[in-house]
Amino acid sequence: MEENNETTPTTPTTPTEATAATTKKPTLAERMNSRRVLITNLTADEGLKVRVLEFGFDEESLAFGKSKYDEGILAIQEKDELYGEFYKVTERLNEKAVEAFGIYREDLTLAKRALRGLPDLKDKLGIKKSSARSFAQRVKDARHFYLTATADTELLEKLTKFNLTLEKLQNHLTLIEEIETLDALQEDLRGKAQIATKERDLVLKELFDWASDLVAVCRIAFKAELQTLERLGIMIPS
Repeated sequence: MEENNETTPTTPTTPTEATAATTKKPTLAERMNSRRVLITNLTADEGLKVRVLEFGFDEESLAFGKSKYDEGILAIQEKDELYGEFYKVTERLNEKAVEAFGIYREDLTLAKRALRGLPDLKDKLGIKKSSARSFAQRVKDARHFYLTATADTELLEKLTKFNLTLEKLQNHLTLIEEIETLDALQEDLRGKAQIATKERDLVLKELFDWASDLVAVCRIAFKAELQTLERLGIMIPS
């Protein structure tokens, strides 16, 4: 590839765009990091700590902030881990559903052939003309199909002629049961992750409300010491 030495003209940044870029909302990780710096550096320096104690932030209050930070870290980890498991199970469920429903469609096609001219037996298996069904209904239909087919001698005799043997039908029923298990696990993890998210949000609200007050105090206590504010991770307005 030839090197292009030409300079591409750039559009000048407007004041509005520049302001938007500098006021970008910090991420949760950035907010937690700034609170870590604030708590760690303030509590480690007795000289600084004494000065904020004058504004009502006593040892108990600082300990409260540290405990909420620790709780927040654990709550974030728990929520992320649960959602990580949820996404893994969802991926496995989707893959297994594609496999199982693909086989089920093939079995339906063969069953319709095997039971041609026998509407009562088709109805017994729950064979429908329409395939537009929800996930839950498709699972229910497939389970009914396999359970009925494996338990009915007359049906088995007809289906076996198209190689839908008892062993095959039982194996295919197992696939449907695996889908049901994964679906139940997915819903369980979804619920736990949602609860963990609410618990995380409650803890972080307590932490950020507490830290917001402390930052306001520090801006006053160290208003003439910009380097101290920087040590505490407090942004200095330009």
